[in-house]
Amino acid sequence: DFNQSQLVGGGSATNSPTHSPKRLNPTERSTSTVPRTTQLRRMYTRLITRIETTCHRLGKDDKFQLFVCLAVHDRLLQRIVTDLTRAVAAIQLYEEQSFLRDGELAGYVTHILEALATIEVPVDPAMKKSLEQQ
Repeated sequence: DFNQSQLVGGGSATNSPTHSPKRLNPTERSTSTVPRTTQLRRMYTRLITRIETTCHRLGKDDKFQLFVCLAVHDRLLQRIVTDLTRAVAAIQLYEEQSFLRDGELAGYVTHILEALATIEVPVDPAMKKSLEQQ
């Protein structure tokens, strides 16, 4: 997938977003110097940056929709929400009763997002290619 191809070995712009993520074998896992959570956060940031720099004609709502579609396509949305619940910004920006601050509500959202893992979300190949080239 687009983002997950970036997890191991730094990835490259030629990795195809339609391929399954490269899995680390036990020996590679022990030699990795960057924690997986850091790799995932870099991946989110890279995706957002690529959408922002590539999709000039899209408005902010369309860019957000594209981000969500790509995150569902790459099976990342659940992980993103989980990470957001731990972020300092969530504490600063959201009310205590919000889905990102209330543990029970966050669990509910995460459970719903787990169901999306079984759904194939098609992404336009031209869009994937333009994002890969950035």
